[in-house]
Amino acid sequence: MAAEPRDEITARRLQQALAEIDALVQGFESAPDPVLRDQALRLLQLIDLFHRVGIGRLVQRFQRAAPQAFQETLDDPAVSLLSELYELDEAGQRTRVDRILAEVQPYIASRGVELRVLSVPEGVVRVQLGGTCSGCPASSQTLRHVVEAALREGMPEFERLEVEPAAPIAPRPLQPGRRLVPLANRCGDRPGLEWQVATPLDALPEVGVVRIDVSGLSVLLVRRGDDIHASRNACPGTPLPLDMGHDIPREEGIIACPWHGCRFDLHSGRRLDRAGQSLDVVPVAVRDGQIIVGRPRQVVRT
Repeated sequence: MAAEPRDEITARRLQQALAEIDALVQGFESAPDPVLRDQALRLLQLIDLFHRVGIGRLVQRFQRAAPQAFQETLDDPAVSLLSELYELDEAGQRTRVDRILAEVQPYIASRGVELRVLSVPEGVVRVQLGGTCSGCPASSQTLRHVVEAALREGMPEFERLEVEPAAPIAPRPLQPGRRLVPLANRCGDRPGLEWQVATPLDALPEVGVVRIDVSGLSVLLVRRGDDIHASRNACPGTPLPLDMGHDIPREEGIIACPWHGCRFDLHSGRRLDRAGQSLDVVPVAVRDGQIIVGRPRQVVRT
């Protein structure tokens, strides 16, 4: 009987190891002790971080220095499986970016903006903003902040965000074939936004300011018709609430502190009267008649 080729033996062993890893991760996810579960998944996430960043940079430099040798190396089953597992090719990176940005999609849509991912070369994410509010400087600044924050949390190798003006783009076809789910995307404690219901839309006056508590956070909701903004209900750097004795200023898109007279842009949170700390803007959207706000996911720690 002919001996099994070495590459086939390696590929089979790697697939077995991958299946065992997947079973262990599922076991961690279903562990009854939430502290132990989060610690185990956090350990996997940190290991994944070291491997993903290091391997990604090796791949980038190897591919630039010797593209032909790099392609030949991908024929090795171990290298090919590792590349697929960590989504190191262009298609895999775009899939991961799409998955990360899906968490902030309700906020993006609430601003009347359409976001398309154009490319993700070497940690540089190029996107295109379109829609009714994409040209508004304040709105674009806030959107950029939200998108960058999501990418930094979910993409360790993220370098910077590049935004291009809107133009008609043909839809990108779906990538065929099976794709492995990296450990970083299986970890339940990966930072990101968790959308929580704040209040029914009908509970807010057409024009007005309302304070509401969302999971222990005091949030200030400001509404002008269909335009809704949310921020932390405190003058930056102080515990003083903005809703006490406050009237909406005459200027649209601006809110003022009743204690100090500070004026802030509701879109970006930037202080307008002089240089100073910005207002903490909270992602907000309307879904099924409910106002929802985005909060960072909480992780159990000891």
